[in-house]
Amino acid sequence: MIGMILAVLLQAGPKVDIVAPSDPFVFTAPAGPAYSPYMVVLTNKTDHDIVGLAVTWAPEGDQPYGVQSESFGSTTKTSIVPARGQAIVTPDGFLRSDFIQKGMAMLPKRPHPALEAANHITVNIDAIIFDDGLVLGPDKTGLVDNINARAIAISRVLETVRRATTDGQDVTAALRAMMPPAGTNLALLPPDLVRNWIVFYAGQLSRLPQRRDRSVQDLQQLPIPPTFFRK
Repeated sequence: MIGMILAVLLQAGPKVDIVAPSDPFVFTAPAGPAYSPYMVVLTNKTDHDIVGLAVTWAPEGDQPYGVQSESFGSTTKTSIVPARGQAIVTPDGFLRSDFIQKGMAMLPKRPHPALEAANHITVNIDAIIFDDGLVLGPDKTGLVDNINARAIAISRVLETVRRATTDGQDVTAALRAMMPPAGTNLALLPPDLVRNWIVFYAGQLSRLPQRRDRSVQDLQQLPIPPTFFRK
């Protein structure tokens, strides 16, 4: 049973407010914030959408549990928290308050034994990314690096497809040449986010050649990340 949620990183400031569940001003709606006792409510006080968010829940004496979400891996380009908007932040995911009010979405409720057994939990807002590229928080979970790595990987994969098509080469063979040999255990290789994303996307395109044109179009339509910066 949770005894306390400790101070939250980035608890307040000119950009965002983070409100703990015990606060009387917690957002309420039909879906209800009470369905997760580990939630916080994030209020975006700026005129920029929040397009990336990483949060960890750290039970005292146990490993932290993290959740990330960002807007650059989907063609829907939906923000995590709109300008001047709110989102419920839980270990089961993040959900915009305007979606809850409209009855458009609801988060699943999953068991979290480590959190349920803890007397103290620290909620860390590890990273917040705004649509102009501003990054707040330490980003120990590597959200920015992962977004940049995926963008680089997609660019290389699309260029490989374009070049192979133009030169009349076997596109599937060109894609497979981008990846480590079949049977390679990536976990045993040095960490390389770009390589991992190349394996994901090149593998996807090479396995389903009949859907390749549509998949390439989807990749081309993904939002391009801004240049990230800190103040």
